[in-house]
Amino acid sequence: MISSVNKVNTDGSAYGIRRFLLDTPDDLANLKSDYTPGSIAFVISTSDKYMLNNAHVWVKISESSGGTVDPTNTYIWDGGVIE
Repeated sequence: MISSVNKVNTDGSAYGIRRFLLDTPDDLANLKSDYTPGSIAFVISTSDKYMLNNAHVWVKISESSGGTVDPTNTYIWDGGVIE
């Protein structure tokens, strides 16, 4: 099952970014890819997170827990405090 959670910013704008909650990874196959790039799908059963890239492909993203910086990798930060 897929549930949609629409995020609205404090100024009332949403920018077309969508957030989805999926029960299982299999639900990703049923999720359309014509949403705004940057939209996120979270899989409850595995805690995996996917982001829709600018080629409209759902790509699994990893979250850094902080610590060292590796300049050879690119990270997508999804919230939290950056110091």
